[in-house]
Amino acid sequence: MCDVGGGTTDFSLILVGEQDGDLALERVAIGDHILLGGDNMDLALARVAEQRLEQAGHRIDRWQLQTLWHQSRVAKEVLFAHADRDAHPVTVLGKGSRLIGGAIRTDLRRADLDQVLLDGFFPKVRADETPARRRPGGLQELGLPYAADPAVTRHLARFLAQQAAGASAIRRGPSGLACPTHVLFNGGVMKAEALRTRIVDVLNTWLEREGFAALDRAHVLDPQDLDHAVARGAAYYGRVRAGGRGIRIRSGASRSYYIGV
Repeated sequence: MCDVGGGTTDFSLILVGEQDGDLALERVAIGDHILLGGDNMDLALARVAEQRLEQAGHRIDRWQLQTLWHQSRVAKEVLFAHADRDAHPVTVLGKGSRLIGGAIRTDLRRADLDQVLLDGFFPKVRADETPARRRPGGLQELGLPYAADPAVTRHLARFLAQQAAGASAIRRGPSGLACPTHVLFNGGVMKAEALRTRIVDVLNTWLEREGFAALDRAHVLDPQDLDHAVARGAAYYGRVRAGGRGIRIRSGASRSYYIGV
């Protein structure tokens, strides 16, 4: 399970089996709840637009940057949804007496998405590459680290390497890397086919080096309605708990709070 939402990234390994003739699901590994998601990506794109405007002689203040942040998210979603478009306009209102007439504009280009998102947040990395880490401090939930490294694929590599010994049923390669048989995506960021494709391509490179066949389309589960997937899952879980009938994912993960001094 690869879940990249607006503010967080999560990875899980789900064991699919059978119990008394019924489907049985068990979460056998869970990664850190990483503070890295679409908001970070949108801000990075906003910085690209900011630099482009400043190179044209405009000075961008913090309020205009907030607008750029929002408009960059819209531009990202439009470009990912329409493969035939090469750019999308980003407009910011002017300041003071030039609030309306002084609106300034630039474009976010598809090349920006490739450079910032694909190469920056979803780069092609080796399975033994680990994300950069910094020493945590202050009030922090255990397992909820602010990401020092923006590369989602490096966090995925670390998760598969660390969780390899978590359960005997996990398929592993010669290096000990956990090698999933299927992939299910979740989270708004994963609505972009280009990002899903990049993750599958990277994962397939790792699988082939471990001696396994690459995942084909049948093994990449079709994500349906990612905007409402969590709400539907919560409603289904509540119904199962109330009625006692249905399939629940067994797990035993817990979280605690610590103060780092």
